[in-house]
Order: sequence, then structure tokens, then C-alpha cells
Amino acid sequence: MPWFETKETNPDKGKWGQHWTMKNMNPDIKDASGKRQIASHFYPLIDLYASGDSHVVDWQLGLMKLSGVTGVLIDWPGTANVWDYPGNAANCEAIIKGCQRVGLEYAIVYEDHNLGMARDAHMLNVTIIEQGKADMVYLRDKHMVNSVLSHDTTTHIPNLMESNGKLSGVTGVLIDWPGTANVWDYPGNAANCEAIIKGCQRVGL
Repeated sequence: MPWFETKETNPDKGKWGQHWTMKNMNPDIKDASGKRQIASHFYPLIDLYASGDSHVVDWQLGLMKLSGVTGVLIDWPGTANVWDYPGNAANCEAIIKGCQRVGLEYAIVYEDHNLGMARDAHMLNVTIIEQGKADMVYLRDKHMVNSVLSHDTTTHIPNLMESNGKLSGVTGVLIDWPGTANVWDYPGNAANCEAIIKGCQRVGL
């Protein structure tokens, strides 16, 4: 989750990033031990940080590497120029570069729910389908370096499925399930999750 900004890195200069504060916390307030008031149950060992700081990235990823972690999942907001999405996307790129420096693998977790929120707030100047396509084109051109996945999947996937019913090297998938609440687009998203689960069962993932 590359969401965190300091006063220096926050586009709204002089203010802590919203994920440190949320609506009711003020990191400028410190307790007797010197810890800041933040919107988290856990306190970072290095104090509040910016997710895109290369020193922070190398430290965090280096600890993961030394601990035996072989890869990370990066929550990517897409390319829409709304709210804090551009800053979060830039932080993702910083983490990707960090993975390359320390030798960790990475995968992108596409935060597609962002599209619906931006649409509902009338912040998008295109449809969510068009924005989603633009996001996929960006990922394809910048990060899908695997030659199998960077080609027309309508041609390649049927052939790949014949090999144990799964894409080469992929043993599982993460499914972003919204829960059972009957609000907004959650029921439709939950139904889509069920369809994906059945697909995993069919192809052996």
C-alpha cells in the first residue's frame, strides 16, 4: 500500500498525508514517548515516512529480502489524474525500482475500485471502461515484460491452458473480494469474484 506521504512529499505541502491522519489524527501531536498521533494500530520503527522515499523503500525491501521474502504485491491505483492517485502511482514506480535493486519479484494489484469512486465523484472525463483500458495499456507497455503475456491473449491463452490448465508459472491468484454488504457495487463485484473462483477451479489454480 504505497499511500503514505510526509509534509515534505505531500502535494499539499506542509500537511501530513491523509493516510497518516485520516479524519481525526494529528501527527504533530506526540505522546510522552515521542510517538506521533497517527491513524494506525502499529507504529513504524523509523517514524513516519514517505512511501516513495528511496531510502525507505530500500530499507523495507531489504528487510524483506533478508527475511526470505521473494516478492511483493504492489497496490496500484491506475493512471487516472484524480485525488492522490498520481502520487500513489509514482510511489508504486519507486517500489518497483527498489524491487529491481534488491532482487525481489513484484506483481501489480490493480485497484479497480478506484474507477468507480472517481466516476461517482464525477472526477473522470472518460468512462470507467475507457480508463480501465488506458490503465491496462500502461501496464502492458511498461511492466508486462513477459513475452507470453504481452501478446494477444486471445491467441495464446487457449494454447497455454492445454498445459496443466494454467498459465506457465502461475500457481494461484489473489481475488479482491468486497464482502457481503448489499451496498454500492459490492454485490456485483462479489458475483464476479465467485465467477473467477469457479474459473480457478476449472483450470486448476
